[in-house]
Amino acid sequence: AVRWYQLGVLAYPFLRNHAHLETPRREPHVFDDDTMQKIKASLQLRYRMLPLWYTIFEEYHRLGKPVVRPLFWDFLQDPVTHSNEEAVENQIMLGDVVLVHSVSAPMSEVSQATVYLPVAAGWYDLY
Repeated sequence: AVRWYQLGVLAYPFLRNHAHLETPRREPHVFDDDTMQKIKASLQLRYRMLPLWYTIFEEYHRLGKPVVRPLFWDFLQDPVTHSNEEAVENQIMLGDVVLVHSVSAPMSEVSQATVYLPVAAGWYDLY
């Protein structure tokens, strides 16, 4: 559940955590305290990033640029963004300013990931 929340706050323009009535509940409060705190931290990040989301949606409205897009959209001249499986399958851009790398395996199984950083003016680690 944690990984899906972590990805969801950075990858889905409309973040919803509800489920169908006949499926297991997914709200943060139904998990153990450690999981709930990690989900809470993810949701708090989403709220801190709301100004960015509003800015990117305004750009979409004005220029038609996708809110969430593949790396090659912003880095057409970088051939790796077209051919590298990791970059194509597991990385997206939030607007043209945030690179998101998804990790779908449980935290107990995967503690690190390889991220391709296209040539740019500079990259900053959010954490």
